[in-house]
Amino acid sequence: MKHLAIGAVALIAAAGCMNDRTYMDPVQNLSGPGSDNQLVLNEGALRGDFGPRTDIDGPAVAEGSSSPSSNSSTVTVTRAEEGRGTGMVILWTNNLLLEQLEPGEHPFSYDSEALDTPSLAANVCSGPDGGSIDYDRPADRGTFVVSDTAEGREIAVHTETVVDASTGETEVSDTSFIIGSSR
Repeated sequence: MKHLAIGAVALIAAAGCMNDRTYMDPVQNLSGPGSDNQLVLNEGALRGDFGPRTDIDGPAVAEGSSSPSSNSSTVTVTRAEEGRGTGMVILWTNNLLLEQLEPGEHPFSYDSEALDTPSLAANVCSGPDGGSIDYDRPADRGTFVVSDTAEGREIAVHTETVVDASTGETEVSDTSFIIGSSR
């Protein structure tokens, strides 16, 4: 009984020490330099064919962020059309922030056997709605075109995705948005 009482006192003392410990909030240091920066994107537009959803065309929602710590950016441009579904282009950069792209044309291509991640890439996606994506393919090739405008830096992206290599059937899409200031 004496050993049981000593064990209980030791357990209570240990629990008291644990309660006195101060723990750091795990998200405390996730702001400031090196963290993801939300991009202010305006005037999104999307046009093209996305698997079974064809002839998507019109204004689109553009959302994205850049991460200086990983030196990469991601942008998603989405257009939903009533009764037709949703088309989407996901753009990303590797070892380069999107807002640092120089004005001009920047071609890209996808190689499933390449060991290195490309600096510029895109996926084309679609689904019956924005929450149900059932088609997702890397664009085989395309071009980012960067232009400085009065509203901000315009990014226009053309993608080509081979649907059937034996026939050469290719889907194309065009998307654009402006990296600007909040309005």
